Amino acid sequence: MILGVSKWFGEKVGIEEKYMRLIFTIAIVFYGVGLGFYIALWLYKIISKE
Repeated sequence: MILGVSKWFGEKVGIEEKYMRLIFTIAIVFYGVGLGFYIALWLYKIISKE
């Protein structure tokens, strides 16, 4: 994923970046909520400046 959310959120929760990407991909494909969650985290990352 392009925006760096996987690496940033993975560091926050203690999961490797590649596994976070896999989790987001599965959530998008099977549940449809992963994209919304990804965008929400991206916005939070921008606003919080972390």
